[in-house]
Amino acid sequence: MPKSRVQPPEPEAAQRLVASNMRRIRFEKRLTQEQVAERSDTTAVWISGCERGVRNMSVGSLSMIAFALDVPMTALLDTTKHPEPPRGERVYSRRVAKT
Repeated sequence: MPKSRVQPPEPEAAQRLVASNMRRIRFEKRLTQEQVAERSDTTAVWISGCERGVRNMSVGSLSMIAFALDVPMTALLDTTKHPEPPRGERVYSRRVAKT
């Protein structure tokens, strides 16, 4: 009997989770993308890409962002406010595709 294989979470789901938490925390702390960029020695364009979930950040990048936001790295991975979508369920952005 073949073993049922559990599918890992989609990498995009993790990127969306970090992006959502990053943006929420930045808003709560009333920081601009420019301020976070300056504190993390990056650029506002890079921060914007992270917040949109289009950047696949390294652990080092997560550490720099957490430092810039003055939160532990775990805050960027917190699923309590933004739970991971069920596996196999497609999650769409707010953008609507042109028809």
